[in-house]
Amino acid sequence: MTITMMVTVFYILVSVVLTLSLLYFSIFYFFGNRKLYNATSLIPGPNTFPLIGCAFSLLGNSQDLMKKMVKIFDSYPSPMRFVLGYRVWIVAKDPEHIKIILHSSKILEKDDVYKFAKPWVGNGLMTANHKLWREHRKLIQPTFHNKILKTFIPIFHEKSLLLIKTISDRVDDPEFELHPYFSLEIFFSLYENTVGLSIETKRKEIVKYLETNKRIIQTFVERFKCAWLHSNKLFNLTQLAKDFYKNIKEIQDFTDNVIQERKRVLKVKNEESSPERPKSFLDLMLELANSENKFTDHDIREQVDTIVIAGHDTSARTLNFIFLMLASHPTIQDKAYEEIFSIYGSSDPEKDPIKYEDLNRLEYLERIIKETMRLFPAGPVIARKALENFTLDDYKIPKDCGVIIPIFNIHRDEKIWPESLKFDPDRFLPEEMIKRHACSFIPFSAGMRDCIGRTYALMSLKVFTANFLRKYIVIKDKISKIEDINLTVDPLLTTTEPITLRIEKRVK
Repeated sequence: MTITMMVTVFYILVSVVLTLSLLYFSIFYFFGNRKLYNATSLIPGPNTFPLIGCAFSLLGNSQDLMKKMVKIFDSYPSPMRFVLGYRVWIVAKDPEHIKIILHSSKILEKDDVYKFAKPWVGNGLMTANHKLWREHRKLIQPTFHNKILKTFIPIFHEKSLLLIKTISDRVDDPEFELHPYFSLEIFFSLYENTVGLSIETKRKEIVKYLETNKRIIQTFVERFKCAWLHSNKLFNLTQLAKDFYKNIKEIQDFTDNVIQERKRVLKVKNEESSPERPKSFLDLMLELANSENKFTDHDIREQVDTIVIAGHDTSARTLNFIFLMLASHPTIQDKAYEEIFSIYGSSDPEKDPIKYEDLNRLEYLERIIKETMRLFPAGPVIARKALENFTLDDYKIPKDCGVIIPIFNIHRDEKIWPESLKFDPDRFLPEEMIKRHACSFIPFSAGMRDCIGRTYALMSLKVFTANFLRKYIVIKDKISKIEDINLTVDPLLTTTEPITLRIEKRVK
């Protein structure tokens, strides 16, 4: 075949793909979207055009996509309508609207965009339909009881010490990325607490696991940005899909092996009549599988992967932003250390570990964490789907309409948070919190389908941050204003450029 013929064939294939894509979206628009489009036509929102909706307003550099979305959502009152391709969403920013949505049984379903993660985590709590979610959430909830969570503190402490030791050779170095170090140790602590099994000997495998997981997330983002890839049939024709499914199998194989290993360990312990220990998440799942046939091994793997994937990356990124804020506000960092010093003095973390009882005394540190999550919520958007018709103010929202809650916009709303771009942990003093609507701060969502791991995450972040500050001072040489920090979504919140900091050894 000549080069000319090859080029001709290539252009024919491209034309066919584009034609099929246009036909696909035309069908959805005229036969699926039209009813929703007409039913929501009275709700304010940006101008829309047939087939593309508001897509023209998002054209340009993909790194600017978040800025454009934030600007659009800020430009209209709540609720507003946002149309993209064949999809129609209602955007709610008012805390009272958010309360109605997140506490309503009519809006428990996750938006269709979550279907992209189905091959990855299946019917885990993040992606399960509302009926299955209700059943599984009820069964899984006991594993996140405080009596069990407090037994995880030694693992948090151990991994935070490993973090401190690992970066000790970077003391007094120029600025470097802390996130890879955070990511690794947060993963180890979360995985070991989730499965009840040490994976310390699998460090090389974990590094590979995290790299594979990163590639899966990148594919997820690429698929979301390319409208024609929303179709499973078209997506599955691409090399991107082949790589996607291959990477997913690697993740799933790893988890399957860990589950089988845990089964063997539990069997030996039972035979030896070992003393009862608090059940980990995986232990309870295995118990339910054996005694009540509630879960298959496939179900268990989906839930384990969901907990680990959802919990690891959100916590690691939040920790990264916490240290950026501490480095950017030295006075606040000093005050945080003073609180830690008042509890532990100058004792070494290895000899004087953080105990569960100490966590409630770290009040200022908790306010720092919450203020960081206000400005930099790891999940900047929640997307739901209406199961039934419902009313928001005087507007009737039809069944199957998408619902967006832009957490990022709400957390930076000047009407709710005066001087919203100022980093001020005292916003979370009790006397300040009672002045605000409960749904004005929702980094873990709210209502019936909120994050099951919210308490776990706060405990973990406290231990890692407190032990780090006991050993090091974190510094940013060129401090940027919060409004100048360029952010993007991938799909979690991140900076367009890596966060770099430097550390100095703390002099007692």
